Amino acid sequence: MFLVQSYKYDMNIVAAGIIQVLFNTIILVLVTYFYFHEDLTSLQVAGVILGIISIYLIK
Repeated sequence: MFLVQSYKYDMNIVAAGIIQVLFNTIILVLVTYFYFHEDLTSLQVAGVILGIISIYLIK
């Protein structure tokens, strides 16, 4: 659905796809941490932070 909405705002389809994958990954990490109570390694935390920064830079 996000990809369809990206056409309304003249967003590049490649950027929209990357943002969708990053959002899915971040949501899965948050569910894993809060619902399943799994500990995150420092590498995983760094990856989430870099993913959030990359979303900001893509827009």
